[in-house]
Amino acid sequence: LFAFDAAALQAVMTHNVFHAPENKGLKPYIELYWEIDPRTLLFDKKDEKWIGNIKTDIVLYKDKKIVTEQHYLLQTAPVSDVKDLYLQRIMDIKRFAVDTGTYMLEVVLTDEVKKGGEYKYQKQVKIPYTTQPFFSDIQLIDTLAPPAGESMYNRNNQLQIPLFTNFLDDHRKQIKYYAELYNTQHADAAKEIRTFISRKENSAVIYNLCDTGKVVKQQLSVLYGSLDVSVLSSGNYYLNIALYDENEKQLAHESLFFQLINSAPVAYVPPKDSASGPKENRPSYFNLDKIFLAKYNPEQIVAILRMLFPIADPTERQNINEFLKRPDDMYSRYFIYNFWMKRNSADPEEEWKEYAENVK
Repeated sequence: LFAFDAAALQAVMTHNVFHAPENKGLKPYIELYWEIDPRTLLFDKKDEKWIGNIKTDIVLYKDKKIVTEQHYLLQTAPVSDVKDLYLQRIMDIKRFAVDTGTYMLEVVLTDEVKKGGEYKYQKQVKIPYTTQPFFSDIQLIDTLAPPAGESMYNRNNQLQIPLFTNFLDDHRKQIKYYAELYNTQHADAAKEIRTFISRKENSAVIYNLCDTGKVVKQQLSVLYGSLDVSVLSSGNYYLNIALYDENEKQLAHESLFFQLINSAPVAYVPPKDSASGPKENRPSYFNLDKIFLAKYNPEQIVAILRMLFPIADPTERQNINEFLKRPDDMYSRYFIYNFWMKRNSADPEEEWKEYAENVK
């Protein structure tokens, strides 16, 4: 029980900025949430129950002046069995209505039993004013379920517990997200929303991990979704949400960096085309040195990308544009191969040769 007595209190904490409709406008608010590692707390025993006490100090500054502050004692649920102490989830969430501008958010968590080893969180929060369409921050979701009574985690008539960190381990094969889109009620050009994963921020889609949706013209639109990350290897990625017009111009976007540990990525082989079932849009894994694209040099790969543009769909055109702006030879070859696999899974090389001959 006292193995972590000398260690500092540890927690994972993050914040998001959302907006709520108010007087025909939008009122921003900061949502702050965190989870404390119970192994780093010292528990006190009272009436045969073990209880932890965390002194919580939250201060929000604007222009070095205190805008709002909260100071309270967060008490853990009483636990009788010592073995259950480290199994409990110690978490909290707070929301602060604010105006546009730049803020400094400071949080200090202190173990009142241990009397030392504070956890500190300090972040700058910028909230610009705009009348154009824009996205909220992206919130990763841990649990989404029907509401079970009143809870501070209820949102849109659902129990929504955030993922308290942007890290996914081997136990998470999907990345679940929540975001909001604002000010599309007068944006006639806005046509499509895309959520996708990339190696770099707001860059090319990798492994066709992309969801699309139509735009509803209203002041606030709620966006829920998930993407399968089982095909991704361990590494750093970005989850992106973007708004496009019919000409593929990006009108707004928001990105979230996340890290992934996946010790056994799924080696996916797409099925043959079937008229009765849905087509799988994820790529297969293959050896780049053993496919027909291996004979082309990087300059030729770029030329091939340009050749594909006239027959590409909107999502593929976005990928091509990103590859032309930020060349990535390996992923360009993956993209080209899967471009033809999508059109002829039995013989992608033959499909490419026929098209290249037509172009000539």
